[in-house]
Amino acid sequence: MKNMIRDIVIVQHPVSVYVPLNYKVTLSVRAEGTGILNYQWFKSSKEEVFGGTRADLIVTAQRSQSYICRVNDQFCNCVFSEWVTVKVLDIAKPGLPVAWRGEPHITVQPAPQTVRQGERLTLSCTAFGIPTPHYQWYRNGHPLLGKTTDTLQIENAGTDHRGTYLCYVSNVQEERWTEAADVEIVPSNQLTATDKVALLIGNLNYSHHPDLMAPTMDVQELANLLQQLGFRVVSLLDLTREEMLAAIDKFLLLLDRGVYDLGRDPFVTGKQAVEIRHTLKEPRSLTDPIRTTSHTGELHLRDACWRQANELPHQKLLIFPCGVEVEVSFSALFSNVMVAFGRVITTGPRAQDCTITLRSTPAMEDVFSSPGRSGEMDSLLLNNLVAENPDCSLRLCGLQKLQGSLVIKVDLHYTHMDRKLWLQESKQLDIGKPLVASCDLHRGQQAMVAQR
Repeated sequence: MKNMIRDIVIVQHPVSVYVPLNYKVTLSVRAEGTGILNYQWFKSSKEEVFGGTRADLIVTAQRSQSYICRVNDQFCNCVFSEWVTVKVLDIAKPGLPVAWRGEPHITVQPAPQTVRQGERLTLSCTAFGIPTPHYQWYRNGHPLLGKTTDTLQIENAGTDHRGTYLCYVSNVQEERWTEAADVEIVPSNQLTATDKVALLIGNLNYSHHPDLMAPTMDVQELANLLQQLGFRVVSLLDLTREEMLAAIDKFLLLLDRGVYDLGRDPFVTGKQAVEIRHTLKEPRSLTDPIRTTSHTGELHLRDACWRQANELPHQKLLIFPCGVEVEVSFSALFSNVMVAFGRVITTGPRAQDCTITLRSTPAMEDVFSSPGRSGEMDSLLLNNLVAENPDCSLRLCGLQKLQGSLVIKVDLHYTHMDRKLWLQESKQLDIGKPLVASCDLHRGQQAMVAQR
């Protein structure tokens, strides 16, 4: 009887899609095996999808989310499908045809532009599709090597970048071309900055005020926008007053002649201004390019200071005595919020049913643990995944409070195939002081307390 049992084989995997808000999507998996096959769908957080026990899963797209399906039989065999993403765009008028079958439908066309020489050129194209469409940008009828995402960016645009741009959008259903966008490059008479730096602080939790929901996404989106403009960004969540003052003192080390900030403006120092104020007598702009000549020493010093607050631990591979190999990787959501990911790479000759958990010493407070915050955290994690299909993750918040090394403990649970025992092995990983923890803001905080 044993020889007649076939391995489960997935013959059709689900596909990623890009759809408008509230669109109903069907994710499908097809498998072959012995006897009756059972199905269970999971979300990106490894949470079971309620009612997702069939080969077809109908999803009403509310926000971007990843899914995977487990297929098992009555003989304790199981396999997983490929991960897929349902990407959602909230747009006022998606304009989908009534009988839309999933062919690429372009909702955002690239716009004609006039760009000054030396500035960044950005063209965007957005298309719904089932499966998610592929992109290829063209200039003057020729494909651009490596330009295969929905956004085309060219740093330091020059005269050779002028021309007519189009994007070719396709999936297995059909292919489409965007409208043509003419780009003109004009001489630059713009002023330059010696550097551009930004300190962003968002506080979620208050002792005598209801918790806020917006700061997390506000800081994240503003940081992304400023980074696109060439800013070095330090982004921090949930600081005390003393920690904020210490962070500002550290941030001032990034400032020098020709650097944009308002921290040293005597008109606004120590006050919260509701409008942007400055004493500049020249038409400066956030989009001004950075000049890197004639001040390389100062630039290198500021670069080292900035990197200190944004340095992540390197990816590590842990080999357990049983032969199981586990990869631990890291991603920064903010300069004081990091996520550790764990993934089983190899199960070894005698281990099966492997699961892993991560914990830290010291234990770090999770500012996203309050009710109602899981959704925004899932969205941030989806956009910051560095590990493919991680088996577990650990949020590490409040890194500015860290006074010593941070140790990640990896617990491995598995079934020994020969002994039929459920066993545990553990390994520790010392990752030092990651991100803003290396700046020792707590020392500045202690000094302030001592002066009082």
